[in-house]
Amino acid sequence: RILLYREGNDCANMSLINDVVFHEWGHALDDHTGLKGGIADYAFSEGIADTLAAFHNDDPDIAPGFFFNDPTPVRSILNTRRYPRDQSPTTHFEGGIISGAFWDLRLSLVERYGKRRGSYYAAYLFMRHLLTVDSYVDSYAAVLRLDDDDGKAETPSPNSCLIQKAFALHGLAPESPCADAVASVPAASKAVVDEDLTLALWEIGETEDSVRLVASSLAGEQLAYCWGESASCMKNPAARVALDLLSKQAQRRFFASNLLQLPSELQTLTLLRLDGKGEILGSRAFVIHAK
Repeated sequence: RILLYREGNDCANMSLINDVVFHEWGHALDDHTGLKGGIADYAFSEGIADTLAAFHNDDPDIAPGFFFNDPTPVRSILNTRRYPRDQSPTTHFEGGIISGAFWDLRLSLVERYGKRRGSYYAAYLFMRHLLTVDSYVDSYAAVLRLDDDDGKAETPSPNSCLIQKAFALHGLAPESPCADAVASVPAASKAVVDEDLTLALWEIGETEDSVRLVASSLAGEQLAYCWGESASCMKNPAARVALDLLSKQAQRRFFASNLLQLPSELQTLTLLRLDGKGEILGSRAFVIHAK
């Protein structure tokens, strides 16, 4: 059950404040995840609940409208709280340490990958890491494991430095100089992110090539796909697979291909829009999973 206060004493009806509903549901999420189950760390649970609400609403301010005639939020996860300095008997306050780290991580991922993909990946890291930790001091290591793309502990994950910096701001990771390889690609070699590129996948049978990819674009003579980030696909033409033109409808063109491989885990597929000479005009990365 979720118990919510009725309107009164200058407070709004809590069932009408969606941050409050998502926050309370977040406690149930904490209760059903982790290594042991149950709520083991109450400050962590408050941080989980606030992060869930903020990610859902795309807003770090928690519960504006909680008090009548006052738009001030009761909390914000855009903060500078640090471990262990801000440990506190007030668990809502201390929970801001880990929620602040995840909001900073989300901001950094959105800056790197764009709004849609960055916010999705931040939510993926946050939700999945809850399965393996019972305390927020273990969150950093768990997120690094999830970001690992080659299963080798000795090599840094693609976003390891970005993750480190977000958690270091809140005292949960070392503050050492670091730079991700993905961030060092020269700007001149980056294709413009093309938000008009669309992608659809569906099963077409039980053969090896059982998934059909259909993509569309407002412009461009050709479309191709590639497994991996845009930067690596741009540098490796041999990794691209050309799509067949299906039809032209008004200004939009539709292309299709059977996928030559399926990801066994979360993986990036990049669409590339090209001109008649094969020069890249734009790209858009999608995070997909075989499931």
